[in-house]
Amino acid sequence: MGIIISFVFAAYAFVSSIICVIVYMISKSNKALAISVALCVLVPFYDVVPTRIIANKYCQIEPKSKIDKIVEYPKSVYVEINSSDKDEIIYNLRLCGEFDEAMLDGIHVEKMAVNCYGEIIQKEFDTNSSDYKQYINLISQYQNLHTDESAQFDFYRKNEKAIEETKFKITKRNVVEKDRDIIKNYNYSIIINKSEKISDSLFENAFYHIVNVSIVENKTEKEIAFWKMYIRNREATFIFPEILMPHFADDYQFTNKVCGKIQEIEKVFDMDKWGFDFSSLFNYRIYLR
Repeated sequence: MGIIISFVFAAYAFVSSIICVIVYMISKSNKALAISVALCVLVPFYDVVPTRIIANKYCQIEPKSKIDKIVEYPKSVYVEINSSDKDEIIYNLRLCGEFDEAMLDGIHVEKMAVNCYGEIIQKEFDTNSSDYKQYINLISQYQNLHTDESAQFDFYRKNEKAIEETKFKITKRNVVEKDRDIIKNYNYSIIINKSEKISDSLFENAFYHIVNVSIVENKTEKEIAFWKMYIRNREATFIFPEILMPHFADDYQFTNKVCGKIQEIEKVFDMDKWGFDFSSLFNYRIYLR
């Protein structure tokens, strides 16, 4: 990475020098030369000052994340991913397709529906299938080893084919019609709103967007968990974004998150005991714009 940055810097410096020389030869003016040099120096850093000002403005009132309730057996979960950026469709479809891989285990979560751009895919297990008991037996053994990661990994490696093949056989997949009452068929909802405007200012929105993640208990309509994050737009960078932007978070270089706590969906559903590493699967895709 350092070699690439050095090469880009050298190439930019070389081109800038040529531009400054041409400006001076044409204008024969020291003032014009000084202006061209100043512009060439400042252009790579054009986003540093405004992004720092905007970040400081919003991070001073850092959004408060919360987890009010832990639910180990949610049983049924509805997921909705909203984004105003149409370029994200393909990328988010991958995210949509992986939710059930991480959560649908037949014990803690028996039914899931994922709403991605209007199409709702519902997945659940056929409990009447002759393979259902075999799958539950395998996945129970896997989950019971959660305190010993090495043993759990070895078990999954040895039984991966049987687990995946059996899961595929008993999984029922349906496209569900969207209506206002569909959420009532599920105990909990995970709502991810990506690419929301940071404010009414076009200038601020050019540099940042907001990602909101909330979990709602559908029966009571109570929000039991919430995370709000300010994310720097990829297109708001120029030559050296990684070394020039303010690093407000340890995971900044991976997520472009400037402030706000990262989502912890796996904590709400106590997935450390039974699920996969949800954060490593989804953080990057949730944040990326």
